Formats: sequence, structure tokens, C-alpha cells
Amino acid sequence: MPARVRCQRRRAGAVADVRRRRATLCAAVALVCGLAAWSSCAGDGPTVAATAVPTPTPTPGASDTYGQIQREVFDVHCLSAGCHNAASQAAGLVLDAGVSYGDLVGVVPTNPVAATQGLLRVTAGDPEQSYLYVKLSAAGGVLGSRMPLGQPPLPADEIELVRSWILDGAPAPDAASAAGH
Repeated sequence: MPARVRCQRRRAGAVADVRRRRATLCAAVALVCGLAAWSSCAGDGPTVAATAVPTPTPTPGASDTYGQIQREVFDVHCLSAGCHNAASQAAGLVLDAGVSYGDLVGVVPTNPVAATQGLLRVTAGDPEQSYLYVKLSAAGGVLGSRMPLGQPPLPADEIELVRSWILDGAPAPDAASAAGH
């Protein structure tokens, strides 16, 4: 085989080796970035702007389950800790009465891994696809830290209240609850 042909083959082999190394490096960087995003989100890291997903507006339920969730869960565990109020807006989420429903139902979470998995903050009718339920119940290995952050887990009856509300289609609060009364 002529020396020129051998040289061209070696060069082609070297180019292929460089391409394989680059592909391996790119895959490794993507994996590290994905793991860092997955493990770092505790609700206060860098955020992706929350975007609403068009969903039909549920009608208020006969019993105001959402108002109960607002008073017994959000007001007690999420607002009193100073995390998801209008001032701090951890993860771009405000759970103040009158605002919380619109920030939850049909909204893409700021956690990029959760968003990539197709979760919404609340997916009406599907607790397992609702980031709120996943974070409160520690279901599915939790994406980031369990909520409420730095506090004991919610009592089982409060988690069940949230799960049932989501399963029932996440009905909107009645007018008095929405206004914070």
C-alpha cells in the first residue's frame, strides 16, 4: 500500500477518534448539567419563566376544598415560612389567597427536570402528574427537596386533601376564598 494512502487512512482514523471524543464529552456535559438541574432545585434556584398552559377553567366545587387547602396548607406551611409569598416568590410561585390558584393550575413548573417530564404545577385530574402533589408527598423520588422545605412533612390528611382536590379536577375556589376571606 502506498505511503500516501496509509497517511490518508491514519488521518481519517484520527479525525474519527476526535469526533468520538467530542461526542462523548458532549454527552458527559449534558448528563452533568441534567443531574445538576435535577438535584439542585429546592424551589429557590435559578428559574425558568413560568408559562401557563391553556386549560379549561374549572367551575367552583360544591364544597370549597381549595379554600380549605389555602387556609390549612398554604397559609400555615407555605406562607408562614416566608417562602411562597408575594415578596419572596420562591420558584416563581406565590401562594397568597387570590393569586395561588392561577399560579398553580395548568402552569409549567420552573424546575427544568419536572417540566421536561411533562409535569404541571397542578394537572387537573392527575395527582401523579402534578408537581405540587409530587413535592408534598415525596412521590416519585421528589424532584428537588420535599416541601415544605425545612419543615416536617405535611400530615397525611392534608396531603390527601390536596390529592383529592387534584383528582376531582382541581375546581376553582369560591369567590370568598379567592378573595382571601
